[in-house]
Amino acid sequence: MRRADGGASSSSPAAELVDPLGVRVNAIAPGEIRTDILSPGTEKIVEEQIPMRRLGTPDEVADVIHFLCEKGSSYVSGAEIQINGGQHV
Repeated sequence: MRRADGGASSSSPAAELVDPLGVRVNAIAPGEIRTDILSPGTEKIVEEQIPMRRLGTPDEVADVIHFLCEKGSSYVSGAEIQINGGQHV
């Protein structure tokens, strides 16, 4: 994105709005995760589209969320983190 003055702005308008308040805005984008609501045909997607050849787990998604809450991610803002085993590379 570009600001009206021609300078670069954040990739996330929400992050740009809240950053002065010390709030960080990030998103997670889980792919195929092993849950009770898997759709028919999911196994075919895993075999054909996911390089890691397996479903993700809820714990793996939770681990990413946990990381975003810790000090080690203090400079991460305006990011969308894909959790999909390489499906959308």
